[in-house]
Amino acid sequence: AQCSCGRLVYELIFNPFAFRIMFLDEAFLSLFHLHRKNQRVILPLLKTIDKLLSRGCLDDLLRMKNCPFPDSLLSNIKKEAKGCMDIKRLFAIASVSLGLLQVQDEDMVIKDVLPFILALLGHAYPRVRRWTAEQLYVRLLEDGSTIISDQCRLDKALKLLLEVLWDDHLDPPGNVRESRNQLANILGVQLDEKELLVTTTRKLPNSKDGFDCYSSLVHEAKN
Repeated sequence: AQCSCGRLVYELIFNPFAFRIMFLDEAFLSLFHLHRKNQRVILPLLKTIDKLLSRGCLDDLLRMKNCPFPDSLLSNIKKEAKGCMDIKRLFAIASVSLGLLQVQDEDMVIKDVLPFILALLGHAYPRVRRWTAEQLYVRLLEDGSTIISDQCRLDKALKLLLEVLWDDHLDPPGNVRESRNQLANILGVQLDEKELLVTTTRKLPNSKDGFDCYSSLVHEAKN
């Protein structure tokens, strides 16, 4: 144990970047594997990562070519999002995914990060769609030129995000899904056919979304 501790101290002092990668890969990401879908662990983990991303603590990792951390992180939050009915966790997942827009790898942003964010704009829960749209608007307003070099396209994306009622119906009369698909075209993002055409077959409760449903309240009480 003393040897291991000494090694960690040595790496932290003499090779802090390598130590950070090792820590994130072995500690942070391993928590996703060990506690999959466990809100008590995953929600604080997501919030912690979001804070690190928003404060620029992980910028060197995101901008380093061939760094495995961004891919691993995105893969894990996708797994957490699948089938998730917890609004707080979905908000945190959206925040982390928006933080990944800083990744240096443009292909990853266009082919992986943005499609996932756009999928959240087509989520069954209205609050998730609205919140994601608001956060994406702020991100594009602050630093959109790094994602969309064409100012005309950027302006169109901002206008659409601002004007659409993202908590309206996905399909007619709200047509939120159609607006989301238009945004994908503006951003140059290709959504898969299933995402483009899927319709909501599962009936949601009469409340605004699942946040207020009985099962969600029971889940909150247990956690």
